[in-house]
Amino acid sequence: MGTSIELLTRLHSAKTVNWESVSGRSSLTADVINGAIALAEKNNTIGSYIVKAKYLDDIQALQKLNAILNKLVDDENIPPRIRPALADLIYRVLLEKPLKPQYRRVISAWSRYGNRANRSQKIISDYQKAIKSLKNAKKIKVTEKEREQVQVQIDLLKRRADSERNQLRKYAEEKALSTIACPRCRTVGSHRGGTCGTCDGKGVFKQSSEHMYNHFRHCDVRVSKSQFIEDIYPMIERTLNELYSRESDVIKAIDKNLALERMV
Repeated sequence: MGTSIELLTRLHSAKTVNWESVSGRSSLTADVINGAIALAEKNNTIGSYIVKAKYLDDIQALQKLNAILNKLVDDENIPPRIRPALADLIYRVLLEKPLKPQYRRVISAWSRYGNRANRSQKIISDYQKAIKSLKNAKKIKVTEKEREQVQVQIDLLKRRADSERNQLRKYAEEKALSTIACPRCRTVGSHRGGTCGTCDGKGVFKQSSEHMYNHFRHCDVRVSKSQFIEDIYPMIERTLNELYSRESDVIKAIDKNLALERMV
């Protein structure tokens, strides 16, 4: 990740940033960085949209990029019924978001290793222990009324445990829609001195050609294996390479503009 991207991400972070500590120079203000982006955008609009969409979740850039990808797909010799799913696939890979066949694995990872996971799992475990204790207490109650009162407490704790599970599930699903980063190793690829088994040491959930092929099935679009290999996959690779090149050019341009600002 270039210096500009790191600053760009921090610029749009919800947390307050001390810009002098980040940039090393008070001249690198938010306005200066935005100016460097605007300057780079003049020569590479598509690349700018990619950078803003990928690193800032800029709504306008996301919408424009989506429209551009649909237009690129429409210009290819691809059957119309396949184009929406194809544009969606390229959009997800470009912005480093999971493909549909990856959802289950990514959701499971965030449920187990995400920032919220440990907290939620402890809460659920505490509820389960309390429920077990109450069930034992219920057995020694003498009257029906006493047993009913204990059951009310058990039912309440069960609902709370279910609520916590649902919140954890929602958190994991939201994360799974937004990133292919591995929550266990934090994109490093290793965990406790060994290869991270959650992402197979990649640091991210890599999107293979098989994932891409199966993505169409998850979109209810029928594509033959031969059609995918001969026509669709080469188009995906060609388009992504062009878009990655545009993204790289913008990042280099922003870095160059910021370097010039530091010299002022």
